Amino acid sequence: MTQAADDDFWERVRERVRTELAAPRILLLEETHFRNATRWHRLTENNLDIIRIIRAALGPRALLALWAGPHP
Repeated sequence: MTQAADDDFWERVRERVRTELAAPRILLLEETHFRNATRWHRLTENNLDIIRIIRAALGPRALLALWAGPHP
């Protein structure tokens, strides 16, 4: 599914992080941009504010995917 990373998308990311992180684990946000360069962002219950920073730093036309992280 392809979707724009608009306000609705980011609100769903926040909600999923809150829901998924009810158990002790992490989520990974994969950002693929310029010539398949990939950056990974670790999302935890303690760093939800980083979503705002990540969103501001996204490259143009970045592709995003949200992955379940490893279990501790």
